[in-house]
Amino acid sequence: MMKREPIGTAHVKAPSFRRAAESIRERLNGAGLTIFAESDWTGSGKILYVACPFLLLEALAFDRSSAVFLPVQVTVLATKNGAAVHWINPAALLTVRLPIGARRPITTLCARISKAFAGDSEPHC
Repeated sequence: MMKREPIGTAHVKAPSFRRAAESIRERLNGAGLTIFAESDWTGSGKILYVACPFLLLEALAFDRSSAVFLPVQVTVLATKNGAAVHWINPAALLTVRLPIGARRPITTLCARISKAFAGDSEPHC
């Protein structure tokens, strides 16, 4: 069984940060994920708040406190040739005890984020 890493990373190559960000949005949408909100850092980075509505409902059905961990924050930072992408899987952190019913939806969500970047430089989560 493969150990889940608490931090997922990927790199998206593109001629500009704008195009890399567009590619990241397309990949996440293609993986059936929804970007609920976005924070912009004056052209040098973004934070995308990513979740799947069904996984969000599943996590919140047992305990509303799961909302602290969802949606997952995907950080997108400009690089010389595209963008670096990072996200944290709270279900893989040893120091975090998740609310009842949240572990599976959060793990599944991070796995889907990883799968969205599967063709890139060894993403993991």
